[in-house]
Amino acid sequence: MNMNLRSILPRKIQNKAVSKYELDRYFQTNSIEQLVDILQQGERAGLFSFDVTISAEYLDWREARRKLLYPPELGIDLGFAQPVPYGLYELSSKIKNAKPLNRMELKRVVTNIPHNTLEQYLRFRLYGIDYKKLHNEVNSKIHHTDKDEDYDKLEYNGLMAMGAEITYLNEPIYMSFQHRQVVRLLLSKNGKLCTKDEFTENVDIFTGDDYHDINATLRKLISAVRLELKTVIKNDCIKAIPEEGWYLALDP
Repeated sequence: MNMNLRSILPRKIQNKAVSKYELDRYFQTNSIEQLVDILQQGERAGLFSFDVTISAEYLDWREARRKLLYPPELGIDLGFAQPVPYGLYELSSKIKNAKPLNRMELKRVVTNIPHNTLEQYLRFRLYGIDYKKLHNEVNSKIHHTDKDEDYDKLEYNGLMAMGAEITYLNEPIYMSFQHRQVVRLLLSKNGKLCTKDEFTENVDIFTGDDYHDINATLRKLISAVRLELKTVIKNDCIKAIPEEGWYLALDP
């Protein structure tokens, strides 16, 4: 199965209605149709469930567009006009109340609404994500697991990196290769400060691409890893010293 995943889905995305633009951070797709197909594959494989809604902002946009094309002062009777394209008008109630589309409705929406509009107003909600299955699915398709074996086992106060696994007190924490490298670097310091340069100069964390603001990118990266660790460790175990770096704060 080809999920086209760029990285493991973060836990913060679960049960959150997001646009295709946001999902593009995790799924590599070229169109709404391809994204829906991938999500359907994932659902059939038991990796997650999903539903699709249309943002209520869509109705506001349609109404503003109608007023622009047919200004009320012209006195044109637009009683025939619907707030959504012809053939979809009965969906107005679902759109207003953020109700999920069934699969037939979704097919009709994708067929009748222009792609640029779909990308702006469709919202996707993933729920019931099976992170263990998802982790196995991703690792079966990418080669980072072999690369993981090149690194020594690291452990600090219950947090461990061994091969492609990150665990805390033997409970697995699922994350991408890049995020595992952040954890490895922090573990190698045994609770001491890891400077910003040590992160940005690590070729497995930063690939050498031209980052618009590498410090902002690093902060977002540390924040994402912090949230992933917190799902198992239950507290904020990555502490910052402003303008200097970060360190692990774990009780023995």
